[in-house]
Amino acid sequence: MAWLMPFLLLLSLALSAACIYLLYRVRRLERIRYRFNSVLQHSPNPVFVKDIAGRYLHVSHSFDEHCIVTGK
Repeated sequence: MAWLMPFLLLLSLALSAACIYLLYRVRRLERIRYRFNSVLQHSPNPVFVKDIAGRYLHVSHSFDEHCIVTGK
């Protein structure tokens, strides 16, 4: 039973490190998304992103103004 306390301590340290890493990754993804949305909002050129099937995933405001895209 003497092994239980060190095991629980190591387990809690590992979980804390995993949580810190996940928070770092989430914040990094938020910064990337913010930059991406800034490009879409402020680019004077039409910008779009499609998936492999050809569906539009993201379009810029200038793309909306210059191109007509139906829901089909």
